[in-house]
Amino acid sequence: MEKGRGRRARLTALAAILLGLALPATAQDFPVAPPGRPQPLPPLTPIAGGDVDASAMGPPRVAPLHILDRFVLPGTRVRLEWQASQGLAGEAAAPVVIVHGAEPGPVLCLAAAVHGDEINGVEIVRRAVYSLQPETLAGSVVAVPIVNVFGYSRGSRYLPDRRDLNRFFPGSRYGSIASRIAWNFFDGIVRGCDALVDFHTGSFDRSNLPQIRADL
Repeated sequence: MEKGRGRRARLTALAAILLGLALPATAQDFPVAPPGRPQPLPPLTPIAGGDVDASAMGPPRVAPLHILDRFVLPGTRVRLEWQASQGLAGEAAAPVVIVHGAEPGPVLCLAAAVHGDEINGVEIVRRAVYSLQPETLAGSVVAVPIVNVFGYSRGSRYLPDRRDLNRFFPGSRYGSIASRIAWNFFDGIVRGCDALVDFHTGSFDRSNLPQIRADL
């Protein structure tokens, strides 16, 4: 009896061994090839902050200059017109030359002929703005060679109503012709600049020594 049970146990064990050999091996049991070693990730490139070299990040982009309802592209020179105001003879347009540099920087305004008979500054501003190279300029220059168009066209220091334009800045939108011209120039051009250089010279029958008046 016991011999029979022992024989059946041996047969059962032998059958289990044979059955195990007959089953197909799975990849989890016998991997064909070990997985490759993981490759390290490339180092991250810093965006800003820390000890980053600013020069390695390339030059900053320069936005177009918005002035007189126009957009001036960086690295260019354009000539626009500024409508000073309405006078008795209609509107008077003054030339405005803008040099918008390819590199970032401050905006400088050059103005002349606020007194219409002071004509030396007109040529000074004109030569200065046309001597600049926008491709290599850092910043921008806004040149208004003739501010007092009415006085300049008449060879007069004053406006047609005998007012001195230089005494009405920053002006008023609803005032006299002098106030309106001053406000138009100040609000439309000067407010968008970081600094202003206003050229004055000796007019007729007047001698002026070289001088600089600055608001520091």
